[in-house]
Amino acid sequence: MEFSSSCIECAKPYPVIKRDELAEGDHIINAGTFYDDHAIVIKIEPDVRDRSNLQKARVVLIHATTYPLGISIGTIRQTVDYFDFKRCNIMIVKYFNRPFTSEEIIHRAKIQLGMPIIFPFMNSCEYFATHCVTNKIFSVQGRKWNMNLKIFFFHGLDGLSDEKLRNQVAHERELICKPCFERNNELFGVKKKAIRKEYDVHEGDIITFSYWKIHHDAIVMKVHENQTRNMKGVDLTFAHYAFCGPFISRTIIEERKTFPLDGSVIVNLYKSPQFNVYSPTETTARAKMRIGEQNFALFLNDSCNFARWCKLKPESLFPVNKSRFEKNVKNIAVNVIDT
Repeated sequence: MEFSSSCIECAKPYPVIKRDELAEGDHIINAGTFYDDHAIVIKIEPDVRDRSNLQKARVVLIHATTYPLGISIGTIRQTVDYFDFKRCNIMIVKYFNRPFTSEEIIHRAKIQLGMPIIFPFMNSCEYFATHCVTNKIFSVQGRKWNMNLKIFFFHGLDGLSDEKLRNQVAHERELICKPCFERNNELFGVKKKAIRKEYDVHEGDIITFSYWKIHHDAIVMKVHENQTRNMKGVDLTFAHYAFCGPFISRTIIEERKTFPLDGSVIVNLYKSPQFNVYSPTETTARAKMRIGEQNFALFLNDSCNFARWCKLKPESLFPVNKSRFEKNVKNIAVNVIDT
C-alpha cells in the first residue's frame, strides 16, 4: 500500500488530551480563533506549577513567527509555551510516511533558527513544520479549505456535512491517497439504523441527528426509561459539541432530550470485527474526559471527530500498513480514567 506524506489524510491531526501523548520532534497545531499555529516540539516537561497534572505541560517549540490573521513577517524562532490541554486546542499531526527520525526533525528545525521566513503566505508556519517533517512544502489545511469552499459553492451546507462526498471529491482531485480513501469510505459508509423503537439505541452508540439544520453526531451516555408509556420518543442523555451562542465557543456538554421514533435519528453501527471499538463503558468514560472542552475545529475536531474518537480505537481511525504506524498509535491511545 502506497502512502503519501502530502495526502491530506496521511498527515492527520489528532487531539492531544495528555502530556505523555506528545513526543519530541512532533508537529503540533495550536488552533486559534483566526489562524492555527504550527510548530515542532523540541522538549516536553511537566508544568512546574502543577507537575503531577498530565493535562498540563511546559513545551519548547520552534515555529515561524506569525502576527494577527496569520500574516507572516519575522523569523524562525524558539519559544516556551505552557499548555493546559483541557483548555488549549492542541493537535498532533500524525504522518504515515515520515522520512526523518525525531532527532533529524529537531535538527532540521534548529538549523533554521533566526532565519527569515521564506514562505510569505498566510500558512507559512504550516509550511515550515511540514518541511521539517517531510522535506516538502505544502499545506494540508490550505488544500482542505480550498476543497471545502468548492463543495460549499456547489452543494451548500448539506455537502459540507456529507463526509462521504468530501472524501470522494478529495479522491477525484488527487488530494488523498488510495489507502486513506478506502479507509474513509469504510468509516463514512458504516451501516446505519434508524431509531424507531427504544431498544434501537444503546449506551455508547454514536447517533446522527439534525442540529441547526446540519448533520450532527453525539455519543449516547444513557438511555432513560420512559416514565409515560404514551410518550412516543426515546429519552437520551448524550455528549456532543454544542453551539452555545454566537459569542461563546462551542463546548462539549452532556444534554438530555427526547427524540422522536420516526427514523429521523440514526445509529451508526460501528461494531467488531469490522471496527476495533471501545466498550460502551469505555466510550462514555472517554466522552466524560472531554466534557467542558472548547476546542472545536471544523473538519478537524468537530462533532463527528469527537464521537469517533470516543468510540473507535486509533487503529480503526488510521490506515494500517507497517510497523511505523503501530509505533504511532501507541502515542495517541488515551487511557480511560476511572469515573
